[in-house]
Amino acid sequence: MPQPLCDQLKQQHKQRLLTERKLWSAHLHPQSGQIAKLVEALAPSSFPQLSEMLQRVCMQLSDLAPNMTLLIAKTITELLCNEYQTSNCIPTTNLERLLRFSTRLCAFAPLKSSMLSILSGKFWELFQCLLALNEFNEVVSNCQEAVHRILDSFLDSGISLISHKSTAAPALNLAAALPPKELIPRIIDAVFSNLTSVEVTHGISILAVRNMVILTEHDFTFYHLAQLLKQKITEFQAWMERVILHNETVEYNANIESLILLLRSLTQIEPPPAMSAMPHRTLKLGALELAQLLEFQEIDLCKPPVLTRILSVMEKHKAVANEAAVSDLKQLILLYASR
Repeated sequence: MPQPLCDQLKQQHKQRLLTERKLWSAHLHPQSGQIAKLVEALAPSSFPQLSEMLQRVCMQLSDLAPNMTLLIAKTITELLCNEYQTSNCIPTTNLERLLRFSTRLCAFAPLKSSMLSILSGKFWELFQCLLALNEFNEVVSNCQEAVHRILDSFLDSGISLISHKSTAAPALNLAAALPPKELIPRIIDAVFSNLTSVEVTHGISILAVRNMVILTEHDFTFYHLAQLLKQKITEFQAWMERVILHNETVEYNANIESLILLLRSLTQIEPPPAMSAMPHRTLKLGALELAQLLEFQEIDLCKPPVLTRILSVMEKHKAVANEAAVSDLKQLILLYASR
């Protein structure tokens, strides 16, 4: 078959599929109320297979047209907020299930885009309240883990509807892939406050650090993260001390590798992807700024420098330590020494 004819048939097939999607969306639009009730009834299910099936249905519906995407996003957010309010702002197993159900949906680009458009207001306030809770039990911990996973998707610019071939300004592309700019400092503060309040060995700690690492990927989010670390340097150093002390005196834990990754992300810029419509990062911490973060305000002369203590831990547990983390740590030590 000649190539021009083949291309023409492919274009016709693509157009037919697009038309069918629009028709399906038009047919389903009058049933919006029933679809919302279906999601409301099944989303809190504790039956994994049913929950997984409903997640697939929600993603397929969201992929049809913007009105369906917004319907699913609003239904999920209202479910979450209503569950929290009707339980007198106390996390419940139902809320835990709903948050866990939402984590996969928020990692789906069309739904993420719609959820970001309605994030400001009571939806964000729910996340903020959950991350601020200090009474830890299994339900609270699971809710906080789910919130961190959702924020992971919200802050990941790789999950977006923006094509790598986009000709729009990179800053506009980034704005479309991240939460509203006025929420970024509040998100950073909530994540950091939660990190410093939980046990350093808890899974929440690693998820919170991962979100902080994601925040270093772009200048806008990096700037606000660096500002917060400078303002709350005492809290940051206290958290580092807890992480190091646990690894020195109790047992080796992956949280020390997360700490190394965070420090590396703050001081090094990764090469940009070959095909990306997002702005390239240019900001990083220099040797002096790294030293300010690491040199404790109340210096204990009996203790060696922070990075030296971390290296001692990694060498002591080299059988289980990540080799890439050790390599990153040595680069940090060289940078620290060059100040």
